Amino acid sequence: MNEKNSNSFDLNKVLEINEFIKSIDSLAFYIKLNALNALFLAIRSGEQLRGYIVVTDEFNRFSEELMKFVSMLLRIIHEIVFLVSEQLKQTHRLNLYMRIISEGDTESTKIIRKFVSEHELKITNLNEKIKTELESINSSLQRNEKIILRGDMLAMQAKIEGAYSKKSREVFMDVAENFQKHIGRIRESLQSLRRMLKKG
Repeated sequence: MNEKNSNSFDLNKVLEINEFIKSIDSLAFYIKLNALNALFLAIRSGEQLRGYIVVTDEFNRFSEELMKFVSMLLRIIHEIVFLVSEQLKQTHRLNLYMRIISEGDTESTKIIRKFVSEHELKITNLNEKIKTELESINSSLQRNEKIILRGDMLAMQAKIEGAYSKKSREVFMDVAENFQKHIGRIRESLQSLRRMLKKG
């Protein structure tokens, strides 16, 4: 096989990246549920927690923005899974052709070499497309770093606003800590994702 095609992408690695993105999506959805729950608690507690209602509404918007971002990443990674699968299929065919060449006679070798060149070109093109899509994920992660900073800020605001509650302070502080915990997990997943992309 041509050396330039020996660097096929590992489907397992791509699927691992997909799992990281899906875990972020799950956490974003949990934040949305937590925000809605906190919003109902704040509304039931009365007018004195108007500031907390505003913060939890902002958290709801934040989770929607995060889910939209993750949805875009999932579309890209699904395209990469398709491209890597296609690349593996082409590599398998190329290996079969190379085996026929090594075992065949001179006449059959001439015909098959044409297919070898075609498959090598297809694999190279697929390789370039995969690299472009992975770079697209990395660029998206860099552009959206501010999302997590905004989440941290909202968690702090939620704690401050929850501290004003006399009746439900403990409940609201738990909600704020949940926000902070899940945002921390999202940050860790995004950092792991970026490290994985750098290795690629």
